[in-house]
This record gives sequence, C-alpha cells and structure tokens, in this order.
Amino acid sequence: MNTDTNQSHCYDMRWLYSRGWTAAQAAAATGYHKSTICRVLAGRNRSQVVLRKLLSLPFRKKLVIRRKSKA
Repeated sequence: MNTDTNQSHCYDMRWLYSRGWTAAQAAAATGYHKSTICRVLAGRNRSQVVLRKLLSLPFRKKLVIRRKSKA
C-alpha cells in the first residue's frame, strides 16, 4: 500500500482541455510546436521546462469538445 503524502499528478490532454486550452493554443502561448506539447503530455518527452510553462498557463473557460456525428 502506498502511504506517500505527495500527490502524483497526471498531466495529459484531458488535463489541458480541463484548463480550457487546446494543444494548438497552448503551443502558441508557450512558443513550442504543437507536437512538442502533445509528446510532453503523452509522456514520450519528459521536458520539465515545457511542463512548467504549461502549468503556468492561466485557466480559461471550459472547452466544449464536439465530436463529428455519424450521419
């Protein structure tokens, strides 16, 4: 059983969306390429510098993600 008091945070695309940002918007705001943002959030790139910049982004209004309907 894990008794750590430190909380482990999961930073992924859902986390970014919950803060009101898309990958393209976050890339424009931080100065990184969209694919870099996606790689960091997917865990394929462990750049703490990029992650700190993403954490410093302000909250925006909640995004409404629309899916294409199958018609």
